[in-house]
Amino acid sequence: MHIRGFRFVVPTYVPAGYRVTRFEFEKGKEPMLTTVNITYSKGKSHFVLQQCSEGIGDLMMTVDQDTVEPQGTYTAFTKIWGRVGVDYFVKPRHRLWAVNWLAREKKLPAFVSLIGEGMNARLGVQIVEGLRFLN
Repeated sequence: MHIRGFRFVVPTYVPAGYRVTRFEFEKGKEPMLTTVNITYSKGKSHFVLQQCSEGIGDLMMTVDQDTVEPQGTYTAFTKIWGRVGVDYFVKPRHRLWAVNWLAREKKLPAFVSLIGEGMNARLGVQIVEGLRFLN
């Protein structure tokens, strides 16, 4: 996917069995308003890679429509951002992880985030560490 002036980020590592199940591309009237969301799923578990430049809000992990605070943070080491925190929340029937908005200087889309549900946060770390620019 090439759009003049944009550099999108994609995972070079996707856990076995996960497939793209949803791709949302919304081109705004202005380049700053363009957003991309890619959902990868396997059964009931999934993760979403979000990219946008405007209108970002707080990224929240939720269980049964209630916001939950992270129980901890793993550290991922990326080629694009360096050290990145991967927050996680684990209860018997809930496994969540999230990477809050990462800024990209002088690039569009300007922000990237990820959130996963129903999967081990260590897989989230591997996904984040494998993020690269799409050439």
